[in-house]
Amino acid sequence: MERKKASAVLLASASNIPDEIRGDVMEVNRRMFGLSPREVDVKYIFEVWNRYVAPAGHPQDISCHNCRYKVLKSIRLICEAWEEKEGGER
Repeated sequence: MERKKASAVLLASASNIPDEIRGDVMEVNRRMFGLSPREVDVKYIFEVWNRYVAPAGHPQDISCHNCRYKVLKSIRLICEAWEEKEGGER
């Protein structure tokens, strides 16, 4: 079964994330998928999402289970796309 990839719309939205923090986002993303993500990491991902990716006036609620799933899954897909792009540029 083929892994899901980030959509063009999601990647376009992710282009608003500054290059200066992409490395941090990718590092936090790697830490997130252990046994139990640290709440500080989840908060950081939501801060990045709501500041740079979410449509204006439509932030995601960190206390909403569905919102958490959407944001964390989307960030994971974005990071995978960034890593693929980096691998292709070498």
